[in-house]
Amino acid sequence: MVVGSDLDGVIALHLKPKSNYKSLKQYYQEAILGFVPPDLEIIITGRRETFRKLTESWLEKYNISYKKLIMYPKGLPKTKRLLAIFKAKQILKHGVSVFYEDDPLIAKYLALRTPATVIFIKTPNLSKAGGK
Repeated sequence: MVVGSDLDGVIALHLKPKSNYKSLKQYYQEAILGFVPPDLEIIITGRRETFRKLTESWLEKYNISYKKLIMYPKGLPKTKRLLAIFKAKQILKHGVSVFYEDDPLIAKYLALRTPATVIFIKTPNLSKAGGK
């Protein structure tokens, strides 16, 4: 069984909305640890390839074990639909059998278009829980 997961909203949680940060870099750096799926092998994220080193450092900081980090290609347009298609292609390419996703529309797309069991993770709204 190959276990995969999205990053932001599952493994990495954010205390404030993205718009409250000065940059995407700060948004990614200040994430806190969320849920790490058991037996995680592959992380498929919408983060751009540009943020690979920062992302790998964050994963190392929290001692998250994985075999492959797949990031959204630099230069490609990114919409929710294109991100869902990208994730579906990666799930199929790497034989992912279980995938954790926090976006309900992407989770539904993946469940309908891949053989993977897609587990929807409802992310707590931490910005309402105390982050300002």
